[in-house]
Amino acid sequence: MRATIERKLVTTKPLTPKEAHAAHEANIPDEIINIVNTRLKVAAGKQCVIYQDDVVKAGVKAGLDRQQIFDDGWLNFESYYGQYGWTVRYDKPGFNESGRAHWEFIPIE
Repeated sequence: MRATIERKLVTTKPLTPKEAHAAHEANIPDEIINIVNTRLKVAAGKQCVIYQDDVVKAGVKAGLDRQQIFDDGWLNFESYYGQYGWTVRYDKPGFNESGRAHWEFIPIE
């Protein structure tokens, strides 16, 4: 005699790529956004460069876990700022290159 397993109908729909992206952006902590905004204020809305290590250090100082900052993609905020009038370009030195990873913020005119 076989046991019958009662199954429920699926009521949760898959996320679209756009919904998944929006959900990720909603999970970036306020601390990260505030750190970036503070640096943008110093530049007074003009083109500027913000260094990744500075953002990470400030995030840790604000109580965030360094590893989680990277693991959860909290530094992937380029398109979020793109919605608010910035072109954001990320640059990280290659294997044999020197320099610091950074974002270049350019106001969209």
